[in-house]
Amino acid sequence: MVDNGSIINAVTIDPGTLATKPFAGILTTPGRFTNISPRVDYQLGQNHTLMFRYGITHSDVRDNGIGGFDLISRGYHSQFTNQTVQAADTALIGPAVNETRFQYYRSATQALATA
Repeated sequence: MVDNGSIINAVTIDPGTLATKPFAGILTTPGRFTNISPRVDYQLGQNHTLMFRYGITHSDVRDNGIGGFDLISRGYHSQFTNQTVQAADTALIGPAVNETRFQYYRSATQALATA
């Protein structure tokens, strides 16, 4: 869990008089990050092994994009999830090593406007 601070230094315009006035603010931006990656190795025989791995990384950040000249109304909620599935089959056949690998990777990103 990471909470970042966003500092806003901007100028707003009064719609009635068109007069400018400085605007300053501070907002805490909460971020949550999760990373899990279990792995299983299984030995079928003295010269033959299988490996399975699954990994997931998930990020969830609220009030992203705020700070500098961007006011709170410009903030958005961003999420991403990356998933990886891997498998490997390794066999020793005499002096040679035979290895077969498989990997599937999926990435999803989403940005939603703050209502």
